[in-house]
Amino acid sequence: MGSRKHKSGCAIWRTDVRHIPTLIKSGMVAGAMINGPALNRAYAATKRAHDERLRASGIKVPDVIDRSDLGVFPIERARLKSLPGSVAIFVVCSISYGWSLQRIWPLAVPLVLQFFIGTATMIQFNAITTLLVDLYPLASASATASNNLIRCLVGAAATAIVNPMIQAIGSGWAFTTAGLVIVSVTPLLWVEWEYGQRFRSRRRARLNDKIMAREEQKRKEPEERKAEP
Repeated sequence: MGSRKHKSGCAIWRTDVRHIPTLIKSGMVAGAMINGPALNRAYAATKRAHDERLRASGIKVPDVIDRSDLGVFPIERARLKSLPGSVAIFVVCSISYGWSLQRIWPLAVPLVLQFFIGTATMIQFNAITTLLVDLYPLASASATASNNLIRCLVGAAATAIVNPMIQAIGSGWAFTTAGLVIVSVTPLLWVEWEYGQRFRSRRRARLNDKIMAREEQKRKEPEERKAEP
């Protein structure tokens, strides 16, 4: 990016670096405050709709959902409702942020965009982490750790290439490229929304098969020892 002068007379990179921690962290705090109640409301709405479908089919509605086996409950839809909007905000604000630096827009523009980028980031992070805990209730620590590892690796890779990209094509096109990459993988959210329950059922069936095979092996071991000469 260099140290081009902004309209305020400050070097762009110096001014932005000074304000980034405050604005992005403030946005993340706001995102956490917004998304917590939003996740609760989305879960309650999804459960009501699910219970109504069960009653209409003549199926008894359980009083409490077994977290270790969600069965046919569409937990993916309950947790991912906020993601399309937050991803759209993140992409638009990120692209706008890049062009605000390249076109040298008023200083307030990139600073406000940083706030909304932080907000959208936290909404996505909370939703994905909550879904992982729901999907792997008996291994939530491992699931969260795996998610953090991949997130940090992707962040490290992005940090390594962003400056060369900015120097090669400018901050506007660099952030536009990053935004398009995010858009290109966003359909994976739809796949999880539409087929997540099916994937979960298959994983549960495979796990049950492994448990049954292990129990069968334990049952056979005493008989095999008795049969030994």
